[in-house]
Amino acid sequence: MITRVGGLAATLVLAAACSPALDPVEPLAPDLAVPVLPEAFQRGMNLQPIGDYGGLLDDDQIEGALDALVRLGVSHVAVIPSYFQRRLGDTDFYWEPSREAVDTQTRAVVLAAHARGLAVLLKPHLWLAERADGAWRGDIDPSTSEWEAWSRNYRAVLLEYARLADELGVAGISIGSELTAVAIGRPEFWRHLAADLRQEYSGFLTYAANWDREFEAATWWDAVDFVGVDAFWPLLDGPQEVLTAPGCRTRMSAVRARLEAVARRTDRPVLLTEIGYKSAVGAAYQPWEWHDGQAADPEGQALIYRCIRDVFGAEPAPHIAGAYFWNWYTAPAWGGLRNSDFTPRGKPAEGVLTGWFSPR
Repeated sequence: MITRVGGLAATLVLAAACSPALDPVEPLAPDLAVPVLPEAFQRGMNLQPIGDYGGLLDDDQIEGALDALVRLGVSHVAVIPSYFQRRLGDTDFYWEPSREAVDTQTRAVVLAAHARGLAVLLKPHLWLAERADGAWRGDIDPSTSEWEAWSRNYRAVLLEYARLADELGVAGISIGSELTAVAIGRPEFWRHLAADLRQEYSGFLTYAANWDREFEAATWWDAVDFVGVDAFWPLLDGPQEVLTAPGCRTRMSAVRARLEAVARRTDRPVLLTEIGYKSAVGAAYQPWEWHDGQAADPEGQALIYRCIRDVFGAEPAPHIAGAYFWNWYTAPAWGGLRNSDFTPRGKPAEGVLTGWFSPR
């Protein structure tokens, strides 16, 4: 997924300082047609920010966000320590404000999640900081001269996170996210990396592939336990089209068919490591894009959440192992009916999730 980073941390801090926490949304009225999820299904949510763009958290923010996810019926939370490659062609990585601060924050969130009975998917994100000409992390493709240093540094980062994950008893770790060029072009690197991580870590492994072609083109899924997919498929073919419930189910069912085909071919179940749509007019057309001035459309977001629920919640086993929605911000006031971001917090989509995820 491509996200715009400028000013995010400052906005979150301002929202948290100036507004009260949003009240939780009650689940929608019981619907006998809502699919009942099997116990093993990973009812997931991505949690932002964790040391993201310099935005560290206080204890109240951590605990408040996790308490809200418990009320939502979430069973698994994807905890995201972010780090950065400044530009294409670089081989070094950096953390904001520091590696020590981000890892301390990550540890605190994992421990607080475990204290609430939540399982954790540790999901380190490498971001491309300077994205000239529309470049993004999927374009990171070290040259022959750069490869040794880049791969060595990447391996070292993941080994450290694997050791942290093992120490904390984390359920799973994602060994990468949307690194399309490297994921497709360097299969042996990922095979060796997964094998090395298994020497340090006893939980499950996945990788969060981009939705467009990466998840089908990668050839090394047998090295991990789940086919991870960041699922941001367009549900419309043009910006002026209007999404309907039947049209959404048709498009989403076709997505599920593609995912299940990969699951059968690789003999690995699929984890939707990210799935979600903004509560914004036109969000179903290019859900990965940000556009300034998008008007809020909370009911449109709820329609898509119901569609995801109905398509992926119906008899998910054996091919669909779970869904991690994108995303839940830790700033307590980030959400609400006027907010056009991805978060379902304080919107009808939150009620859809609560009615689906909560045990019945």
